[in-house]
Amino acid sequence: MLLERLLDNLALELEAFAECRVAPGWRLRLPSLDHATFHYVVRGEGELRGGGAGGLALRRGSIALVPPHLVHGIQCGTGPHGEAGVDGDSPSTGTLAVHRAGPLDREGMLVACGRIRAFYGSGLGLFDHLREAFVLDFADDPRVRVVFDRLLEELAVGGPGSRAVATALMSESLVYVLRRLCVHANCELPWLQALEDTDLAKAVEAMLGHPEQPHTLATLARLCFMSRSAFARRFREAFHQTPMDYLRAVRLRAAAGLLRQSPQVPVTAVAARVGFRSRSQFSRAFKERFGCSPAEFAANCLGA
Repeated sequence: MLLERLLDNLALELEAFAECRVAPGWRLRLPSLDHATFHYVVRGEGELRGGGAGGLALRRGSIALVPPHLVHGIQCGTGPHGEAGVDGDSPSTGTLAVHRAGPLDREGMLVACGRIRAFYGSGLGLFDHLREAFVLDFADDPRVRVVFDRLLEELAVGGPGSRAVATALMSESLVYVLRRLCVHANCELPWLQALEDTDLAKAVEAMLGHPEQPHTLATLARLCFMSRSAFARRFREAFHQTPMDYLRAVRLRAAAGLLRQSPQVPVTAVAARVGFRSRSQFSRAFKERFGCSPAEFAANCLGA
């Protein structure tokens, strides 16, 4: 099953994590970011406001996911009497930032808030086309609570390897979210349902498994037993991009992974291993995607 394979190859980038504390009658306003925002309610209840979906109920055990570029807020209780925004000056313990709204002596909501990017198989962006926030209730799943208790503890204490441990824990929580979404009657991530299309799955699996192959629209369409026009139309409907744009993204993320693992490998060799026939074409595409050349990217990996 392709979805099982994609789950096995989940790649997560944890950009930042914070402990969000909101007193009763207060709202914590969170900014628009380039990353998806992931909230787990550890304690209390209230609402997620904004995020493209109006007010969504939150309670202990809820997980809310907000798409990139959407201003939103966490509200404790009804009719907020005050509002505080995240301004970058919040205190921190270890590697865990702390954001607060309202008096510190009033117990309200405690929410684990993270900024994340998630990819499957080097190329499929999990939240690339999410337009509205959604909330899932995991109050019935104690495993999720254990994951976030461990995550907050790890980040609060800090120390060598804390970010790696936190990323692994976030990856585990995302697997639980995806399992729940895959059986949800109205899947909020439409391309998850598209992956159950066995015809399209053949093309996606070929691109993820062998990005170095000389795939074309025609060869991918033949794998799916479709005409080029029918394949292109169905793929764009499912993934909101053309098959060749998707393949390019897969190749570039695979290249970034190779450069992280083996920064000493020549750029020309990396380009060939992910399917680019020209070093110059590869370098232009890489810089457009990551904001630096492959050589600069590798140099940063060497210095890390």
